[in-house]
This record gives sequence, C-alpha cells and structure tokens, in this order.
Amino acid sequence: MPIFVPGYGFVFVPRAEADSTPTASRDIMVVHETFGPVTRASRAYTYAPKLVPVGSSATVRSATVGDRSRVTLRVNGLVPLRAYDAHVHNKRCSADPAASGGHFKHDPKGPANAENEVWLGFRTDAFGRASSSSAHAWTFPADGALRSVVIHDVRKVNGVQPRLACITLPFTS
Repeated sequence: MPIFVPGYGFVFVPRAEADSTPTASRDIMVVHETFGPVTRASRAYTYAPKLVPVGSSATVRSATVGDRSRVTLRVNGLVPLRAYDAHVHNKRCSADPAASGGHFKHDPKGPANAENEVWLGFRTDAFGRASSSSAHAWTFPADGALRSVVIHDVRKVNGVQPRLACITLPFTS
C-alpha cells in the first residue's frame, strides 16, 4: 500500500506489515531506487560507476515496532564478490557526495559505533547481490527530515572511506 511522504513522494508499505498490532506501534517504510549518474536529478546517485554501476539498484526497508527499529539494505547489480560499507547519513543525497552529511547517530554526542549508528556493511555474491541488516533498541526521530543510506568503499583513501553511492529516504518513527 503506497503512502505519501511530504518532500519525498509515495513510499510502498506492504499491506501485511502495515496492519497495526494491538500491543505496539508499528512503522514500516520500503523504498526501491535505481542508481543514476550525478548529471541527472535523482533520489539515488552513483559517484563511482565502476563500483556502483548506473542501473544497479537498492531497496531499503526500515521497520519500527515500539521502541525498536531495524534497517535492511538489499543491493543488486554491484561489482561481484566485493566488500562495501553502508551507513545511514544525516541529510538527503545530491550530486555532491558530501551533501549527505555525517553518519546519523541516535545520540548525537555518543560514540561512532554500531550501537549508536546504523552500520550495513556487506559483501556481494557472484551476481553482485547482497543484503545487510542492523537492529537497534531505539527509533529514528519523528522530525520529518529526509536522510540517506550511503554506500562506501571499504578501502580508505587518506583515512576516509570514499562515498560510492547514495539513496535518499524518509526515515521516521
């Protein structure tokens, strides 16, 4: 069942999962995007087409039940048998890789670790497919801000993991 998210558009919410349970509030978001070049306005950009090819795709599912959340990333069409990192970032994507800001932290003053951030590292199979999930005992703020999932190279350049691709998402609780 699609729902409209202001500033983003329609987002698919699976009907079976959209039904509320009597004991906990539930919020589910599923977004599928195809990566395009930075020369085209998009919600999914590739900054490194040799590693995240134009036309490859990603599906992000965020589920919140009560005070717990899980984010799942599935990718298709990336370089086979290769490791990547991915994290939720604070801002939406643009043609500028740095525009998505830093990693989202549940506690902004807290540590940069898997408990306080959403870490979604993965390794693709022989067909360039992979999935990764991160579960937390916290939820995203209900501030309506658009955030993103950024796919990084695991190989650091000058001490930093380069941003390879970005998907804008309406994370909410």
